[in-house]
Parts: sequence; C-alpha cells; structure tokens
Amino acid sequence: MDIVHSKRPDLTSVCCEILHTREAKKESCTEAGEYKCHETDDSKFYHCTGPKHGILLNCGNGLEFNPQYNVCDWEVDGDGYCKTQRDQSKTTHDVGATTKSPTKSVVTTHSVPFKRSSTLSKILSTTTSKPSTHSQTTSKPSTQSQTTSKPSTHPQTTSKPSTHSQTTSKPSTQSQTTSKPSTHPQTTSKPSTHSQITSKPSNSLKSCRKSNEYKCHETNNSLFYLCTGFETGALKTCPEGSHFNPVASICTCSNIPNAVKCHNQDDQSKTTTSKPQLTGPCQPERCKLPKCKCPGTEIPGSLPTNATPQIILLTFDDGIYWQTFDYYRNLFSMNLTNPNGCPVGATFYVSDSKYSDPALVKELYDLKHEIATHTQTHRLPSTYWNNANSSDYYREIVGMKNWLSEEASIPKEKIVGYRSPYLEQGGDTQFGTLKLNEFLYDTSMVTGSFSNTTEIPIWPFTLDYPVIKKYCQLRVCPNNSYPGFWEFPLNRWYNEAGDDSFSMTDENRVPQNSKDVISYLKYNFNRHYKRNKAPFGIFLHMAWLMKNLAALQTFLKEVSHNNDVWIVTVSQALQWIQNPVPLDKISEFRNWKC
Repeated sequence: MDIVHSKRPDLTSVCCEILHTREAKKESCTEAGEYKCHETDDSKFYHCTGPKHGILLNCGNGLEFNPQYNVCDWEVDGDGYCKTQRDQSKTTHDVGATTKSPTKSVVTTHSVPFKRSSTLSKILSTTTSKPSTHSQTTSKPSTQSQTTSKPSTHPQTTSKPSTHSQTTSKPSTQSQTTSKPSTHPQTTSKPSTHSQITSKPSNSLKSCRKSNEYKCHETNNSLFYLCTGFETGALKTCPEGSHFNPVASICTCSNIPNAVKCHNQDDQSKTTTSKPQLTGPCQPERCKLPKCKCPGTEIPGSLPTNATPQIILLTFDDGIYWQTFDYYRNLFSMNLTNPNGCPVGATFYVSDSKYSDPALVKELYDLKHEIATHTQTHRLPSTYWNNANSSDYYREIVGMKNWLSEEASIPKEKIVGYRSPYLEQGGDTQFGTLKLNEFLYDTSMVTGSFSNTTEIPIWPFTLDYPVIKKYCQLRVCPNNSYPGFWEFPLNRWYNEAGDDSFSMTDENRVPQNSKDVISYLKYNFNRHYKRNKAPFGIFLHMAWLMKNLAALQTFLKEVSHNNDVWIVTVSQALQWIQNPVPLDKISEFRNWKC
C-alpha cells in the first residue's frame, strides 16, 4: 500500500537553530548523548550533554520531536509524540525514583537527530534519496538537476534530498560511540540529508581507501568526500551554516560549542596514521616473521632442507561450471591424504560471476579447498588489467569476493587470495585495492630465469619493501610498499631440454602423452625438492586437466608417498611460512590438522 505524504517544510532554514547557546537545565537527562522532549513544547527537544544538562534545539515549523525514533516528525493530532515520555518523567519524579531512560543510538544532522542505520551505507556516490517518514522508503525525482563538471561514466540519478532523516530499520536500544570515524560500511551514517554532488568523482582522493567511507576535504570544512573506492569519491557539500564532522561522519551545525571539524582529523592523521614508504632493498634484520619476509631463496625460520616440508600448491583458475565439474570430482576421488592423514587441499581462483555455479563453488569449499578471487569478468583485452582504475579493480576484485560470499556462502574472512587475469597486473592500483579490502596475498608475479634451470626457486615474500624486477617479471608491477601483504610468486617451469620456460604449468604444449606429462611434472618438482624446498606450484586451467587428468593423478599419488610432501592450500602454506615448524613437530601444527 502506497503512503502519500504532503510536502514537508524545508529544514535547511532551521537546521542549525539553537535556541540557547548555553546549556539548559533538563531534569530528565541522565547522560550525554540522549535526546529528551521539552517540558511543554513538542517542537523542541534537548540534546543531553550530561546529567540534568542539555542543549535546547528546535525541529522547526510543522514538525514535532518523536522520542521513539529520535527524529523530527510530522505533527500529529492529539497529545503529540512526547506525552508518554512526559508521563513517565512525571511518574518517576512523583515516586522519587531515578530510573534511567534507555539511550537510543543516534546521530544528528543539522541539529535534527535521526537514527543510525546500515541502510545508509548503501547510498550511491551519484544519488541522494528521500526516505519516507515511516517504515518505507521512496524516491522523488528532483525538479532541478545538479550539474557536474563532466559526465560520469555511469548513469546518474539525482533525487530530491530528504528533509526527514528517518530510515527503515528499528533503532538499537544500545548506545553506539562515535569517538572515532567508522571504518565499517554497516555503521557509517549518511552525513547530510541536504548534501549535493558538486563535482565529478576525482581519481586523486588520497584519503579514500574503500567504498562508503566519508573523508574531509583538503581545505574546506563544509565539503567532504563520499568515497567510492581506493582514492576515488564524490565531492559533496554540507548545508549553509554547517560543516563536516569527521568523528560522527555527519554535517554538524557550525555554532554548536566544541564541534569537531576536519582540521582535527587532518592534524591527527599527519601525526599518528601516516607511515613513511619503505624504500631500497629489503633489510632482513628488520623484516622478521611472522609479518615480514624478504624475497629470496632462504627457508623460513632458517630451517635445514631435511627439516622442511615440501609444499605442493595445486591451483586452478577461472569459472566453475557444471559441464566440466566432474573432472574435479574425479581428481579428488583418489582420496589422497597428507602425512597426517588429512585430505589434500587445492586452491581455486574463481572468476566469471555471471556463469559460475555457486553451488559447485560451495561444494569445493566444503571439501576443505580454498576459494579465492580471479575477478568477476576476466575480461579482454589482457592489457585492460594494466590500465584499470581503482573503481574498476574494486568492482572486479571486491565484487567477486562479495559474489562468492553472498551466492556461494563462502565466509568473507576466508576469501583472502587473488590472482590476476592473464597474469597482467595493475600495479599500485591493484595492490592498493587488495590491501585495503583485507586480502592477505596475491599470486601473480612471475620470477625465475628464462633458460637457466639451475636457478634456485624463490620462497613467498611480503611487499614491505618495493619489489624489484627480479621478483616481478611482468609488464606492470607495484612501486609502493604494502607492509604485511604477501606475494606467492610463480617460479618458472622449464621443459626438460632446458631451452624453454613457462609461467604456468599448462603453458607447455609439447607433451603429447601421459608418460611425457608425468616426466615433465617430476622434472620441475625435483628442481624444488632437491634444492631449497620452496613451495612447488602446479598452476592449471580446466582445459589442461581435461587432457591430462590421469597423468596428474599418477604424479600426485607417487609424490604423496614421501612423508615430507604436503599438498595444501595457499592459505595453509602461508600459515606455515609465517610460523615455520620443523618436520619432526609438524604433527602439532594445528593449521594443517583436519
């Protein structure tokens, strides 16, 4: 049933009306942050600043304070919204009690309170919507369009800003603190119901780190950014007479005493949150496990090779489709186990959210395989990934993570790995997106000589120091450092003649029969096993598996007979690298237990 409302008055003119700039006496106030009805006037209310003290504020003409939701609402016939609270207050004083009223979880905009809701985190960078005054939300097109400096690359819808900040969710009865800016989209409140986009989203917003954050403008306290991704966002403005409050992520009346302004956040950021970029070669004396490891051939924990497990990383790229899924079922029907009796694990870098089957992805996860991201579209041309901007990478990487979580029911905290399509990287744009969206590792960089098969393989390393070309032999590599973020490099494969090399296992098209394929796999395995036991990656696509399933099964059965060979997921390998345990104690390593 549609609910029709008459046009409500514009709150802009009354948004910052403070009836008394000094604190007023309010007997019903018990603690700071509460909102209480005025004793007699339904259009006024108190913003409590402590026991029996508060600031007297005004809703404006035609509006009344509603204490149930802590909003300024339409006038109602009869006794008004505040009658119940006044009656309770009167009863409390009559019996001499000091019962504490429940505190609502609220923030204020224009000195008019409204309840905080996760719904507000879903607002678009190019849209402002008008919530209903009741438990439904509707949008009303604006009669005027806001002009931007350039047309957006996405459709824009400019709706009439709401003059009533009520949302659809029920307010919490527990108070929420706003002592620091929110970093979680589900608790980020919409800064202003009157904010309008004033420019095209910028690609140079250094303060933005992820979607749905709010950041200060560089110089103007009345402006702020609604972030849409890494270093991108829409410039918006607070109503006249107000400024952006970075602690509460709202527009606050400028004449409120001791109101927080953006320069407070900027000063704090300069002194406490900025970290200098590490430069030069990695310094082993400073780069220590479990959070840091320099690139190189050294075994973690300086273990000898005979005390080090030979890790095999079996990985598959691209979409998961029912037409070919039986090949995976057949591969793992061997019931191969590691030396502790637990099933072997593989890692799947899943792409193509349009056609991948989420139920089959979940089946793989339930078998204890790792599920990671490989972008939503895996689009062509391959060079697209070298030049994609931060919004593109956010949509592709985080969008796929969200799809895996929402459609395939994979816990988000378990989706921590990424591989670039075609092994084409996007430099700092890509790695900034990964780091800021809680990924733990990338496995796209290629390393190793093109022909020298005697070169010792490289162990995984962190990007605390800028990576050098030796360890990232790709067109585009990151220039910045990303402390604590791991890279699992693809050590090159070689044919047995030693005159050709490959980034991934299935790039070698020479083997024509099962015997040759098994020999090819053993030859490259021994380059790791007989040297420094760096993780041996078998990086595959479905097309290769369809032709060589039997050969791969034979190879895996044979090497798994060795009690120092472990076929684990990339995340499990990372857990061991961060906290290396020698072979004689590896049965106690809890991350590899069933």
